[in-house]
Amino acid sequence: MDIYEKLKDIIEVKKHRLSAMLFTEESKQGLDTQDMAVFDLMKNIASLAFNISDGNVEIIPYIVTNESRSFAIDDLSDTDYDLLLSLDLEKLPLNLKARISDILWIQKRNYNSAIVAAESYYDLFNLWFSDKDWLEALKMIKRAICISAQLKKQDLYDKYCQTVYNHIIRIDGNDTDFLSISLIRILLFQSYKDLGSIIPVIDRIINNSQDNPHKAEQAFELKSDCLNKVKKKELAIQTNVDMADYLVDYGEKVLINDIQGPLRAQHFFGKAINTYRNNGQPEKANKTHKRLVEIQKDIPRLMKPIAIPFDSQPVIDNIKQNMVGFSFEESIIRLAQMVPFYKKDDFKKKVFEESPFSQMFTSAFLNSNGQTTYTLPGLDLSNPEKDPELLDNHIHHKMLEHEKIFGNAYGHNILAYIKDNFNIENESLDFLLSNNFLIPEGRESIFRSAIVMALSGRYYEAIHILAPQTENVFRYIAKEVGALTVTLETDGTSKEKVLSSIFDLPELIDSYDNDILFLFKGLLNEQAGANIRNEIAHGIINLYSASSGASIYFICAVIKLLVISSRECTELFLNENEKFKSIVPLEKSDLNIEDK
Repeated sequence: MDIYEKLKDIIEVKKHRLSAMLFTEESKQGLDTQDMAVFDLMKNIASLAFNISDGNVEIIPYIVTNESRSFAIDDLSDTDYDLLLSLDLEKLPLNLKARISDILWIQKRNYNSAIVAAESYYDLFNLWFSDKDWLEALKMIKRAICISAQLKKQDLYDKYCQTVYNHIIRIDGNDTDFLSISLIRILLFQSYKDLGSIIPVIDRIINNSQDNPHKAEQAFELKSDCLNKVKKKELAIQTNVDMADYLVDYGEKVLINDIQGPLRAQHFFGKAINTYRNNGQPEKANKTHKRLVEIQKDIPRLMKPIAIPFDSQPVIDNIKQNMVGFSFEESIIRLAQMVPFYKKDDFKKKVFEESPFSQMFTSAFLNSNGQTTYTLPGLDLSNPEKDPELLDNHIHHKMLEHEKIFGNAYGHNILAYIKDNFNIENESLDFLLSNNFLIPEGRESIFRSAIVMALSGRYYEAIHILAPQTENVFRYIAKEVGALTVTLETDGTSKEKVLSSIFDLPELIDSYDNDILFLFKGLLNEQAGANIRNEIAHGIINLYSASSGASIYFICAVIKLLVISSRECTELFLNENEKFKSIVPLEKSDLNIEDK
């Protein structure tokens, strides 16, 4: 038995059947030395993964780990290519023939091998294709068309595209899945023939898909693309408007027939609004947007919060243990000790260690009116560092989760303890605010008012003052270290830089604690974080939000920031060093928070 007979004996020409596992040592027996070398080479080639998309092919090792990989296309030597070129390709099993001839075309630009590859892929398409099982077969015809186009072999190109066209006309839009849409996409990508003749088929797909919005939407988009290709722009625009009308009608049906209707309908209304806007229909867009706002009001009612039992008594007992017998000034310093300043690197680890797969998917953030205010795209876990800004947003979001926990369970109770044990209005805050290098001259009184409000439980008023004043603190630091915090416009006017760019100023990053900068950037300015400054600037924050866990953490963090920058607090801490050392930690079994 020669090598060609051996290969046909062990290889089935079926989908997903070309594998290195077929090449066993047992099946190798009986071959001569030359054929054994071919056998081993075929085994390596069979191990490669061929990823075909839109006709292009990526050839990669089947297995890749941090330490090693399996056979790769770059491992082929000149001797290997000489061996491949010496083969009688027509005697090889069809799927192996397609792969080897394509390798010779891609790697060596061998023209004759390219023709063999194109015809082999076409034959595999005809062998494997059926109306019920077509996904793998379509990859074959895409690759055949791509190679024929590269070779400028018009006869082969026309034959392959005509085959696709014939299937489209034969099926006539009456398939139950996405076969017709996938076939039409192939010809649309190639701009083949008069695409206008396919439009009646697409209309039939739309009519047959009224209860399948995903399929109908794709069909509308295909129709619009075809009309644009044949330079019927006005009809293409009308098709887009028709699609938006369909999405609105379907959204209204969902509202009636689905218990989760508002959640599902907002997706369809949102797409319709953008489509109307992009196709010259502002009035329809505005009308649909008003309807969407009405629908979204019902979403919070559907999203019932999950109640997590929590016994606050261990937290209260812990606070008493740490603060009993302390003066007002000492209690403020103790508060600073008990509030953690989270570190970026710690939470970068948490992003990957706590439910890492959840980071792969897009998350949507809703406000109290059920409106999506921000979407956080998923991370590519194979290379999360490739988009540093996106990774930072995931870190901010992870920090926010812990800020909420601390604020709700611990921060509220610390502030309540101070409020219950001292007459806040009569207490002096000079020890905290005087000689504080972070507070610009003349700002002591405004900080005093805000902190008195916060310690008195008037969080809503306090946070409206603390957020912009804390923003100004970081502007002040940036100016002090020589950074420009203003821009010069073309008309000669100067404007203050936005807060996000202040936090990113190189002079500030080089001279101040980067973890503190990252923490307050998330608290004040990032949509993936608490975003407090922006919500206040737009008048969005309400009484409930101002007393939420994130807001309480922010208030406590600001007080801590002032404590560590106050000369008198530092001196008091040093003078009473032993007293402040004896802090009783909260058991993690009582509350899962991070210790400083």
